[in-house]
Amino acid sequence: MKNFFYSSFLLSFFFLLFYPTVIKAEVIERRRLQLGDASVSSGYAFFPIFFNLPGAGKAYGFLGYLNNIYESPVSAYGTVITGDFNGHVLGITNIPIYKKYLRMDPFNVHFTKSSLKTYNQRGMDSDRNDYNIINADYLDILGIRLTASFWERRFEIYSVFYKNQFSIDSIADKNGKKTASYSNRKKRTANTNQSGVSFDFTDDKSDPRKGLAVDFSPKAQEKRNPTDANYTVLDINLTGYIPVLSYSTVALNYYHSQVVMQKKGELDRQKLIDQYGLNCSALKDQVAKNACERDVEKIIQAQIAENKYGTAGSLGGISRLRSFDEGRFKGSIVEFVGAELRWNLSQDPVPFNIFLAKDVRTELQLAFFYERGSVADSNVDLWKKSAFSYGTGIRIITASGFIYRFDVANGNEGKNFTFFIDYPWGNFRG
Repeated sequence: MKNFFYSSFLLSFFFLLFYPTVIKAEVIERRRLQLGDASVSSGYAFFPIFFNLPGAGKAYGFLGYLNNIYESPVSAYGTVITGDFNGHVLGITNIPIYKKYLRMDPFNVHFTKSSLKTYNQRGMDSDRNDYNIINADYLDILGIRLTASFWERRFEIYSVFYKNQFSIDSIADKNGKKTASYSNRKKRTANTNQSGVSFDFTDDKSDPRKGLAVDFSPKAQEKRNPTDANYTVLDINLTGYIPVLSYSTVALNYYHSQVVMQKKGELDRQKLIDQYGLNCSALKDQVAKNACERDVEKIIQAQIAENKYGTAGSLGGISRLRSFDEGRFKGSIVEFVGAELRWNLSQDPVPFNIFLAKDVRTELQLAFFYERGSVADSNVDLWKKSAFSYGTGIRIITASGFIYRFDVANGNEGKNFTFFIDYPWGNFRG
């Protein structure tokens, strides 16, 4: 009950703080034309990329963006990498379907070799070193997003559908050593449908300085196997913006994600082992066999928890609790609060045209942030324990819509670095 009142207090405080904004939304005028209202500045950027994920491997390649192609609202992005990861990510955004009111964003992710770090424990007590690497020899995600926009993008309805096909090859420990293989290597398919509605009572959709943005999104998790749980994840994301100094902003974020379970999945351990084809009996070396059995047990127990509780959004990574790795904390209930001072040092347009990038820098921004969040599998355990991140960052905002973000975050377990294109805390706001 204590944690319920704490969550209710956070939400009530947020609405009370921005109550005048919601009631008088019509007085918050857009400070510039929105996407689709007029010709917009074009820009591009290409970067060589290299990354090393402990236990998963190394990869290198190129990342490219073309924003507002030929001064239209259409943009494109792509990444091609090779090494221990091999594949590409391609997408096109803001393809007009009907004037400025309906647009389409198709995308494709395809890898013939990839790895995913999965933490074995749920909740806030998970051990940072207790994870396995899931190696996949096939991954293909084909998706499309449709967005209907009205009232200068203050009100939007969107729907996302994507088809996910994958084949898992093996399990490795945190050092990258393979400990178990999947005998059932057939391609699995999972479809996901997500719809949502957003209200944007701010002065600008992509770079807001004052106002309130609300996003509500239910996501139906389709069963990958007959034994999987059937549930829906409900997300609510609130971000408020308070102008400070001459043209700077304090941004406040509240995020809540919760599973609504329709039907629990299979909870029998042996049935799940047989289904996934995880078997260590073929190993002759007893040390290797013991390691295999330990990792298999962790994977099966994680699947049992997934089938019993479901999994909502997670904390950690590029958006929330930035000092932790992606997906560090997970559970069936997630709650998060964050505050960020976005101090605009300059807003004089500065054109740049170098070999790998061309655009107009409109703002140079220094950011200071603090975040705290909690996850659990029951309401009574939420906020009994929590984790925090704090740090600083540099942002470059451009006329074409790019927001280059570099953050250095510190927290309970040390530092982490983020380079990303777009602000934190939610859906892409471009």
